[in-house]
Amino acid sequence: MNIREGLEKIFEEYDKAKTQSFGGNETAQFIRNGFAQIIKDSGVLGKRDLQIYGSAGVGNWSTIPWIGIFNPQITTSAKHGVYAVYLFASDLKTVYLTLNQGCSKLKEEVGKKKAVQEMHKMAQQIIQDIDNRGFLEGACIDLRDKKELAYLYEQGTIFSRAYQRESLPDEETLLQDLGNMLDIYDEYV
Repeated sequence: MNIREGLEKIFEEYDKAKTQSFGGNETAQFIRNGFAQIIKDSGVLGKRDLQIYGSAGVGNWSTIPWIGIFNPQITTSAKHGVYAVYLFASDLKTVYLTLNQGCSKLKEEVGKKKAVQEMHKMAQQIIQDIDNRGFLEGACIDLRDKKELAYLYEQGTIFSRAYQRESLPDEETLLQDLGNMLDIYDEYV
């Protein structure tokens, strides 16, 4: 299976999976671990020492499934730090490849309003220092969800590219985009 097929699998199976038991669910396992193996097998990581894992929720289904790529020098958690991540919109019509910021820990420390301000400031610094390589800049994604966490994911976005479910690009384009995003991440690190 390649990255395009992995994205298609999540698009096609996630809504049905959410009607089933969360524990041990095959689709949830694929998001947590299977997609990571696809990325590793693709060769796009090169010699980078990165950790990859996803989330379909913790104990219950998430409305925004994701697969994150983490440099352990900076973070191994989606709760803080900067990382690359595929974020699926809650309506499962779009997936975004983003360079994003962990928001949960920051929100706990300084509150929602101040966290958003600090994430915007950090994003602007990174945008000024690193070439966007054709990605959109700033908080310009729409995860189609009114929950606070989705809002914070949106606000933490630094660079992004949207892929529509009905018109996913070919594997070569997806690999090139991911490689470019990882190059940005390397430059940030």
